[in-house]
Amino acid sequence: MLPARIMLDSMVLDVLLEEDVLLDVLRKAVVAGDCEVLVTHIQVDEIALTPEIDKRQRLIPDPPSLRPAEAAQRPNQVPI
Repeated sequence: MLPARIMLDSMVLDVLLEEDVLLDVLRKAVVAGDCEVLVTHIQVDEIALTPEIDKRQRLIPDPPSLRPAEAAQRPNQVPI
């Protein structure tokens, strides 16, 4: 079975950071291959503007485990 492909609104990402249990469930689903989280360049740009470094790093880990939505990629954008 193919993994579910989901895209979360930026506001949902904030909630995930506030609720460690929810973030842990999502991480486990990604690691298990049950789902893929897609992001757009707009979401990456919004996250890049987050002034709190810790919060920004939790939203886009290094290395990132999120997959860009192909249709929303900018030309010559490096996949994350």
